[in-house]
Amino acid sequence: MRRFVAVRDDVRRFICYHARAASLHRRFALSLIVDER
Repeated sequence: MRRFVAVRDDVRRFICYHARAASLHRRFALSLIVDER
């Protein structure tokens, strides 16, 4: 049971990391699009 909780915690950390990376990437892509105008 403890291993399941650890796996779930890893998944949550993974999702948080990727959500933050996705928001950074979207901001970067938006700035590139604005620069091309």
